[in-house]
Amino acid sequence: MNTAVSAVEDLARRVFSEHADPQQLLLQGDETWRSNLASVLEETGLSQAFVAEAFGGAGVSGLDVGRICVCAGESAVTYPLVELLLVHRLAAMADLKIDAATTTLAPARLNDLMCIDDDGRVCGDIHRITLSPEHQSVLVLAEHESGCQAAVLTLDDCVVHQATTVSREVRCSLRIDATTPDGLATLPSGTASAAILAGAVLRSCQMVGALRKSLELARDYALDREAFERPISKFQAVQHQLARMAGETAGLEAAALQAATHLEGVFEGSAAAWQAGVCAKIKAGSAAREGARIAHQVFGAIGFTREHVLHRYTNALLSWRDDYGSETDWARRLGNAVLQHGGDEFWPRMTAPQESFADRIRQLEAQG
Repeated sequence: MNTAVSAVEDLARRVFSEHADPQQLLLQGDETWRSNLASVLEETGLSQAFVAEAFGGAGVSGLDVGRICVCAGESAVTYPLVELLLVHRLAAMADLKIDAATTTLAPARLNDLMCIDDDGRVCGDIHRITLSPEHQSVLVLAEHESGCQAAVLTLDDCVVHQATTVSREVRCSLRIDATTPDGLATLPSGTASAAILAGAVLRSCQMVGALRKSLELARDYALDREAFERPISKFQAVQHQLARMAGETAGLEAAALQAATHLEGVFEGSAAAWQAGVCAKIKAGSAAREGARIAHQVFGAIGFTREHVLHRYTNALLSWRDDYGSETDWARRLGNAVLQHGGDEFWPRMTAPQESFADRIRQLEAQG
């Protein structure tokens, strides 16, 4: 894997370190950073990084889009970056003129389906939608016999039920009852499920950054903290746990960035893109669980205090693992694809080219 830092990654890391440093935000204690970060993301063009050249964008590679999210994860930023990137992309595809910075995206779960009638009215119940202070409207993707309909609704037209995650982010449920949208456009069939998978890939990349920083904090603490007149990093049990966390981090990074290289293919119906994305989100969930546990064990639970920065990363990991489908949701889809062909076909299909197995995943997605 090419580990060279691209210009896009370098820019993203500088932006998030200067405008969303977690310790500075903790000390600052207010939300003024959100508008500052939004302005910088727009000025630098990072907010539109996922808009392809075909739709008037800069044509940034999927890998670099993933790396932008990694940099955001390294700051444990609670700004809705993934939603911003996706809304910009989908609005460009649909030629909808909307303010992406104030628009969230729905649906965000595999089994949540919206519908739109022949009169263009949207209805349905959707859950775990990212809702931030800047959001005033929602871009809803609803399947119709004519294709996937992209509808823009103001949040005032929806019944909103809010809940707060462990990372103090807001996730909400929306009830939409035969509402006429402010804007409507047609996208290719399957765009709704493609957007969910793209969100899963980008969220996995964010989790790479958060897990990296958690490992870095745990390692540095183990080198500095002494017990029985020597650093705790000299104890074999601590070394074993840090090595295990490093392995989880490396595994997630490989899976997530591999999926990011196929990111463009998610909207093109690429079988390899679907398989890579599914595997990345499954790995992200398990790595987050193990990584958060080990980091706090090394710290002796000190990192749970409000003043310590560690909990910002570990709480983000535990929250993000359920966004855009949890590892259980995706593993069930993957398992169903395997079981369709029985035990005798398991190994031949696992070792077959990616496309044949991933085609089956896509068929199951289409069946809901």
